[in-house]
Amino acid sequence: MRNLIKFNVLLFVIASIAASCNKEKKEEISPISGKGIFILNNGNWNSNDACISFIDASTGATTTSAFETVNGIKLGDLGQDMYKAADGKIYIAVSNSKTIFITDSRLKLISSLQLDYSPRAFASDGKDVYVTLYEGYLGRIDNNAGQWKLSTTKVGPNPEGVAIADGKAWVANSGGYVTDGNGFNIYNNTVSVVDLSTFSETSTVTVNTNPKDVCAFNGYIYVSSLGNYYDIPAALQRIDPSSSTVADIDIDVPYALACDGKRLAVLCTGYDADWNLIPGCIYDIKSGEATPELLCSGIENAYSISLGKDGDSFVGTSDYLTEGKVILIDAEGEQLDSFESRGLNPIRVVDAR
Repeated sequence: MRNLIKFNVLLFVIASIAASCNKEKKEEISPISGKGIFILNNGNWNSNDACISFIDASTGATTTSAFETVNGIKLGDLGQDMYKAADGKIYIAVSNSKTIFITDSRLKLISSLQLDYSPRAFASDGKDVYVTLYEGYLGRIDNNAGQWKLSTTKVGPNPEGVAIADGKAWVANSGGYVTDGNGFNIYNNTVSVVDLSTFSETSTVTVNTNPKDVCAFNGYIYVSSLGNYYDIPAALQRIDPSSSTVADIDIDVPYALACDGKRLAVLCTGYDADWNLIPGCIYDIKSGEATPELLCSGIENAYSISLGKDGDSFVGTSDYLTEGKVILIDAEGEQLDSFESRGLNPIRVVDAR
């Protein structure tokens, strides 16, 4: 009997070691390895089909639904934004699921925040990460000894983009879901200014109708606004933060902004008077320059823009019906490559390394 017990104990130890080795081996063969890009696909409303694809830079291989592959769970409904912080952590906003996922640089889940709000866009001051919440708030994500928490402050209706500069957050209040009772939208036209030291709104700046994206660049706050889709056109404007004065920038149908400190990229696309889609183009504003420079044009079904290394741009394309593509464009405006996004509506690209 004693020998039998010893034998069973030995089997248990061997099985435990084997399980441990298999676990380590599984982690070693994770599909998310090497350099490349992550593509966040927005998905379709109420379809629970938001996903992240990984493109390996060395092989060109694509890992579809990479977040689900790594973590064993779906991303959720409407992936709205993805942001890589300076420490390598990745923040993912899933708007309709009211969830923020926080992962390591390989998409391995660290924490998730289940919210009462719909997260939209991220920004950071280098210390904390901030997120707009569509119900009318700006959130600050705090990590105290591994305990991730969200604190909020009130801003305007249906905020979209946010930028951080000089201890302040600049929040675009779209008013996209505000109606007059007859089903007609009453879009907002303000940018909230939030003092980060007190975490409260101190003022608002009036801009064009339906502001969407905000970027802090070269000492100014740039705002793209979509207008009311009727008699108020889209516009690109620049706020002087020292005086809150607003200047218009001469550019047609601005749709989305992206900036990295060295340059500001403006994706222009929209519809003509007959509701035909206008091919997209990219304008660049480089540090020290006030006026945009046309980088490239003729991009079919342009949907989103993200910035890569060395002046590259990633343009997501979508027809809202089929899986999109991501086009890589270099600093000279030349198309270098095109990737299948393996999801609907590619909305954000971040570096993976």
